[in-house]
Amino acid sequence: MKDVYYFEPSELEIALNNTISYIFLKNYFKSYINKKNIDMSHKVLDYCCGNGILTYCILNFKKNIDVTFADVSNKWLKASRKKLKFFNSVNGYKINSFDKPINGGSYDKIIIHYSLHDFPKHLQSKVLNHVLNNLHCCGSIHIREPLNKSHGFKLYEIIDLIEKLKNIKYNYSLDRNFFMGEYIDIDIQLFG
Repeated sequence: MKDVYYFEPSELEIALNNTISYIFLKNYFKSYINKKNIDMSHKVLDYCCGNGILTYCILNFKKNIDVTFADVSNKWLKASRKKLKFFNSVNGYKINSFDKPINGGSYDKIIIHYSLHDFPKHLQSKVLNHVLNNLHCCGSIHIREPLNKSHGFKLYEIIDLIEKLKNIKYNYSLDRNFFMGEYIDIDIQLFG
């Protein structure tokens, strides 16, 4: 279990995140899910799920879809499980190692939403390689990260990180949202 990062949020952070995400972000996530072409045939992983709002929205907007959520934090997993307790078709997992697949791996779509930047820089490439190792051979990874000097990436930092990955092709776009600020959307396709 070397190089695994453990982060536990405060109860206040969890409460604020739950309130803000539930009230303000459901439509934001509905648009995001549609933009990423997630459908019922996909096996989806919400990687570093936080409070589980993305998984919740996927399950609400795309009924009977195979979704798994995972996080490095016990507190975030507890918050996610509480939010998702009424859904039978969802499983949550603790990320204990960057060497082992999550629930068998082979996901068609893996989403990392506003969480990669929270890992220490020396672990970010390990996290991305772990995600790649959980991806089905023709699957895709969707990353959305803030572009902010104080909390997020600088554009060149995240592009450099992505370009170090092997056997992928990617594209990205930049955008801004009232709630989320300036961000980068990266879509990665695994090949070979």
